[in-house]
Amino acid sequence: MEPKTGPLEGLQSEKVLRDKEARENAANAKMVLEQRVRSLRIQGDHRPTGLIIRFVTWAGWAAASALLVTTLVLGWLLFRGKAPDLVSKSENQKQNSVNTYSTTSKDSKVAPTQGTTPAPITGETNAADPETPALVSSGYILPIHQIQVSPKVSGMIVKLNFEEGMAVKKGFILAELETVEYQADLQKTNALLTEAKHKLKELTSGARPEEIRQAKLELDEVIKQREQLKLDYDRTKRLLGVSALSARELEQAQFSFEAIDRRTERLRTAFDLIVKGTRIERIQVAQAQVDSIEAELVKARWRLDNCLVKAPASGIILNKKAEEGNMVNPAAFNVSANLCEMANLTQLEVDLSIQERDFAKIKPRMECLVMPEAYRNSKEFLAKYPKGYTAFLSRAMPQADRAKGAIPVRVKVDIPESEQGVYLKPDMRVEVTFFEKTRSEAK
Repeated sequence: MEPKTGPLEGLQSEKVLRDKEARENAANAKMVLEQRVRSLRIQGDHRPTGLIIRFVTWAGWAAASALLVTTLVLGWLLFRGKAPDLVSKSENQKQNSVNTYSTTSKDSKVAPTQGTTPAPITGETNAADPETPALVSSGYILPIHQIQVSPKVSGMIVKLNFEEGMAVKKGFILAELETVEYQADLQKTNALLTEAKHKLKELTSGARPEEIRQAKLELDEVIKQREQLKLDYDRTKRLLGVSALSARELEQAQFSFEAIDRRTERLRTAFDLIVKGTRIERIQVAQAQVDSIEAELVKARWRLDNCLVKAPASGIILNKKAEEGNMVNPAAFNVSANLCEMANLTQLEVDLSIQERDFAKIKPRMECLVMPEAYRNSKEFLAKYPKGYTAFLSRAMPQADRAKGAIPVRVKVDIPESEQGVYLKPDMRVEVTFFEKTRSEAK
């Protein structure tokens, strides 16, 4: 007879079965995972041992130390100028030709090296050779004389006769200014000068005979009247006490005599001036007035003439700073004063800076070659100048540039008159090669 089981015991047995099944599933999953891990593991053990690791480490440090010592020794030998011949002959030739130009045939191109670091000249043989490059540097083209053209008087521009890049001769009329005001000033000054000259002529020419005769007749008549009034005055004084004459009549006779006496003196003085001529002081005043007006006339004519703005020298117009209708005033700060800038592009210099450590390599009037960066690969330019324009060291500036640690110098370039502005233009970059030989003053 089987024992009876209640509902509670049935539930407990089902829970036990489920727990058992879960444990079995977890064990199976763990077994599968271990198998997969074993399948991914590399077969064999190739990890280096501790002895091998230490050996490799010490070998690396030894190699690095040997390389460092070798580098230091070679550097010291190079510095002392006793480096062994470790570079091949081709490499030495390449090093000696740094920053120089070479041509291999008629159609070969100039092949300058890049950069501005000068190639050092070593050895007594090279230093004595005048054809050996002493230094290579880069700079920019500058005109020796760059002129800012501006009018001498103010006014409105009514006509411009130039454009950028135009070649002009000295005296060429670049612009015309309005002339109305200056023309009127000139006419007014001319009129004032004519008046002053007539006045001076009148004072210096003396009186005419008719004027002298008329003044004499007037003076004689006044003298006669004075004598008559003098007699009347004397008679009135004598009769004042013995007749019926009053004091009033005496006063009238006295006043009449004194009046004619003063008039006589005035006419006599005027007659003397007419006969003797004008006083020298009045003539000097009139002459000074004429001189002053003549100076004003010169100034008025100068202003009118300068309404035509002319080129002060021959050259090429670099830029234009005004147009027709603009007001120009050289004396004002807020009004444009310049018409253009011009320069003679056959007189050019190279502005470059030489490092202080290399300054001892250059000397006055060293011959140079100037190669423009823009034409280093131009067949047309290289056909004329395979190595560039000839030049010479013109001067060194008296003050160094502290920020750059360099000294500015100027190199004068030899440019034919026919090539003005053709190849070299202001602010172009060029490369300058200095040579040991110098140019004579006569050349």
